[in-house]
Order: sequence, then C-alpha cells, then structure tokens
Amino acid sequence: MISRRQFLAGNLSLGLFSSTLGRYSLAASTGSDPLLVMILLRGGVDGLALAPVHGDRHFSSARRGLQSALSLHLEDIYGLNYSMQFCHQLFRSKQLSVVHAVGGPYANRSHFDAQQMLESGGNRPFEMTDGWMNRALGGVAGNAIALSTNSPLLLRGTAQTLTWQTKSLSLPPQTLFHRLEKMYEEDPLLKERLKKAMSLPMPRRQNHSRFEQAAEYLTGGLANLAVIELNGWDTHSNQTPQLNRLFEQLDNGLKALRLGLDKHWERTVVLTTSEFGRTVRANGTRGTDHGSAGVMLLAGGAVNGGRVIADWPGLHSSALVDGRDLRTTTDMRSVFKALLVDHLGLNPELVESRVFPASDSVRKLESLFTT
Repeated sequence: MISRRQFLAGNLSLGLFSSTLGRYSLAASTGSDPLLVMILLRGGVDGLALAPVHGDRHFSSARRGLQSALSLHLEDIYGLNYSMQFCHQLFRSKQLSVVHAVGGPYANRSHFDAQQMLESGGNRPFEMTDGWMNRALGGVAGNAIALSTNSPLLLRGTAQTLTWQTKSLSLPPQTLFHRLEKMYEEDPLLKERLKKAMSLPMPRRQNHSRFEQAAEYLTGGLANLAVIELNGWDTHSNQTPQLNRLFEQLDNGLKALRLGLDKHWERTVVLTTSEFGRTVRANGTRGTDHGSAGVMLLAGGAVNGGRVIADWPGLHSSALVDGRDLRTTTDMRSVFKALLVDHLGLNPELVESRVFPASDSVRKLESLFTT
C-alpha cells in the first residue's frame, strides 16, 4: 500500500490537475447508484467482423476474403466473432445485447470528425465542443473517471472529472508536497484541489489493467462512471488476424471487469462503441476502409440482454450507402439517451434540452435495461 502522497506524486493527472472544478465533482456514491463503463474503440470497428450476419444471403459474397471460418450463433440471422467467448456467455445469460446497424448523423468517414461527434453528441462536427457525458454529470450523483493519460472529449466540460494513468511513474521526494502545500496556502482554489486529491482512496494494487482499475474505482466508491479507450481498430490491411486478437483482448477485458465488479455487476451497464463501421467488402489488401454503420455492445447485470437489436438494412449492393457501407438504421444517440434516462435516471427533459439539444427526432430505445 502506497501513501496518499506517493499516489498523488505518481499519478499527477488524477484529481489535482483536472481541468475544471464542478459542483458535483466529488459527490459521494451511495453504494447503490447505477454504474456505467463506456469503452471507446478508436479507429472504426468492422461491425460485420464483430457481429457477422451469416443469415443475410448476401453476406458470404459481400465478405469474401474477410470471413472468419467460425462464429458463435446469437439469434435469427446474427452471430458473434468466435474470439468473443465470454461475451457469448453473457448473451446466453441475458446480460449482453448487440445493437447492429448503428451509427451517428455523420457520413463523411473522417476519424477526427466522427469521434468528435460521437463524444460531443452534436449534429455536425465541432458544433459542440464539450462532451455529452460531461453535460449529463450535473444530473447524476458521483464522479466520472477516464482510464487514460488525457481526458477524452466525452468527459470534458464544466463538471470536474478525474483521469487515471495506469503506468506507474517514479516518485518525487516528499519535500515536494511540503512545498506544494506552502505554495497553495494563499490560493483557495489550488489549496482545496490539493486537499481533495490527497483525500482520494488509494488503489489496492498498482499496475492493474484499465479494466481491473476501473472495477476497483467503481466498487471503491471513487467513481460511478468510467471511460476506457482502446486503440488499433483502423484495419486497412490484413485485418482478420488483427481483429481476432483485438476481439479476444476486448473479451478478456470485459471478463476482468465482470470479475472485478463482483456483486456490483448487477447495477452496471458496459457500453462498447466506435466512431463508425467499415466497408462491407474487402479492399485490395484484405482489409476494409472507413464506413458508416457499425455495432454496439451493451453488457452488464442491468442490461435486458440476450437480444440483437436491429432494423436490418441488408447487404445487397442496392441497400448499401454509396454501394459500399452498411446503412445506419439506428442512431447511436437513441442508445445514449436510453442509457442516461433509463439506467442513470436523468430527467428526460434535461437530456433533450441540455445533453443532446436539437435532436428531437431521435427517440430513446425502449426496454434496453432492467432498471
């Protein structure tokens, strides 16, 4: 067990150097509040590799050169990548749902613009410059923490959020903290932030994975909202072995999260999403290029699972966007709105007016959660 001073020294991004200080920043969790983990898969995941649709009669011809030989059956025409063994168990136990053909209002296939809209919740790139989750924080008890070096846009805004860098840093001498206390003595803001940072609960172990660390903070009462970023999903060439490895890592991470949350799993939702999907057909290097609709995973004890939620558009060339992409039939914001209202308990009017303004046509999906 390291001291609070050592912890602060080794993880300067946590608490003390958060970008802003909000009125809800360090509210205590009651131990019964709903928990949320957002997993951002950076790079644009091939949703048809994650959740193949073998029952679509055009799937085999459209995916020639990309198909995995095996998949796990879910229901009807839908399956799951064979590397996602634990997720398949969750699906069978009705603790995981798949949302297919899901995407945002953006259609120009730029990583930067699509990620900006995914996290800001706007109708156009850079229409909004703070994160939709940050805007929602004023309506929920507790704190949000990002398991990354820098806070993602999703959590940036006027409400304070925390960041945690899992890599341990060398510790400065204890005299640094005496100097900081002296320096901040006449500065009420910095003095208060130092005091709060020093009072944060310490992790039981160092060098956790991000999933294990998220579970520890969520179960320890430091946070009830956590964001994890996973990179490497931009698969322009030789994608099948890359994706099988990444899917296995994601599956193992979700399993670690489930084990770490233990009894708290029952009040948890884990949402896995990406900025867009990829082309239906392979390119010339056995990969795929930037596309449109993709897949979300909803896991957790609070998920009304065992379902594939989709208005399936089909894979015939005439049904594809520009003859190349899976068409979006479910707006991702309809999932986000349901998450905020039906799981976290936010006022629907607050969600419509403040969190996702000018999106009245996007209605929240019903019956996604058990609460």
